[in-house]
Amino acid sequence: MRRRINPGMMGVIPLSWVLSACLGSIAPAAETWTDSSGKFQIEADYAGVQGKSVVLRKSDGSTISVPIDRLSDQSRALAKRLYEQSKQPQGIASPTTSGAIDVSSYDPPSQFANLVAPAPPQIPPLAPFPSDPTLQEQLDYVKQQVLAGHLEVIWHCLPEDLRAQLDSQEMRDIFRDYLNDYSQQSRTFEDTMAKLVEVLTTKKEFVLGSSMLSNQPPQVVPMIRKAYDPAVGTLYELLSLSAALGNLDEKPISQITHYHLPRLGAHLKQLVAMAPPEKVNQFVDSIVVEQSGPNAGTLTAPAENGKMESIEMVKDSGRWLPKDFLDLWNENKATFLEQARESAESSQQELAEKTPPQVAAMLETVGQAANQSLDAMLAAKSQQQFDQVLMQTFQQAMMMGAAFGAGPGMPAGGGPGGPGGGPGGPAGPGFGDEPF
Repeated sequence: MRRRINPGMMGVIPLSWVLSACLGSIAPAAETWTDSSGKFQIEADYAGVQGKSVVLRKSDGSTISVPIDRLSDQSRALAKRLYEQSKQPQGIASPTTSGAIDVSSYDPPSQFANLVAPAPPQIPPLAPFPSDPTLQEQLDYVKQQVLAGHLEVIWHCLPEDLRAQLDSQEMRDIFRDYLNDYSQQSRTFEDTMAKLVEVLTTKKEFVLGSSMLSNQPPQVVPMIRKAYDPAVGTLYELLSLSAALGNLDEKPISQITHYHLPRLGAHLKQLVAMAPPEKVNQFVDSIVVEQSGPNAGTLTAPAENGKMESIEMVKDSGRWLPKDFLDLWNENKATFLEQARESAESSQQELAEKTPPQVAAMLETVGQAANQSLDAMLAAKSQQQFDQVLMQTFQQAMMMGAAFGAGPGMPAGGGPGGPGGGPGGPAGPGFGDEPF
């Protein structure tokens, strides 16, 4: 029987192959900002531009907006430089670099542009894919690029004809209706997560000063504080990527991956840097590469069950790929779009069946309750008020979790997510004229 391919679940090289030791610095140092009179001075991080003001994040996590025309010449020049840098995709090689994707015209989702989340740190450009690599050379290349923050390198490991199919307008049109339905069902979740990011950024001082955090073991608290900004940035970029995938019919996958994944990877790079190096090195050292011929080899790596798993690899058109995956693609490439259409229709039907009206109403109720709690956190004026709301929210969540665990009809995963599930791109200008 001929095997069928699921176009919505295409994947090629597990990310677990390339997780490794910590690299890079943690966070850029705060800048000194002054006004034109010389009387105002503050140490703060650049957080974005809103209208004609620059947004600065203070050490306690709170933000202030300073009119650009009130800045000193030096601070105005600094703001302009950082603003121009923020408009460029993080760590993307120039369009002239072999294999690079030009995303200079890409506009990230803007429905949540008012959120000021931790900016991703700068990372070096994506290196060109090696020419005619050995299996070890390709593995080393992928590992190095992922460790540098370039999760989009996985896109370049796919066969060129598959990338062309996935990027085609016809392919994206096939999934339009399904993604629109998913986005509609995820709207409450999307709004809730956006508000959560707002709480985590604007109430950072209260979050880190909460009684719940102070009750943690002493050795854990510094780790939480260190990981806070990269974790919040990771959450924001995941939601931004999800929103972009919800508009897949408008933007090619190559642009979405090459804009959002480096930003996500830059934050994850900071989090990986906090992991014990010996643990990650132990995993990386356990990967065994054996190349039995110019175009054949095996890759042995730890599986989810803790045992070692061997994957037969073959080289095709300068790319090493799992043999099963490549065989499946070659068997089905002629009917790929037809199968994609069937997959989209089936997924749309399953979405309707898994989220009947009563479940949708339940999720809407949960979302409203969560938004009320988050609104109360945003309104808190003191640590005491914030802690009180946080404790009440925690208790409500425990009660709801117990109720849902016993309730019938909940879809797998417990709630909507995926495409359309979060806020848009970086905190960027939602204005017509350039601020500088």
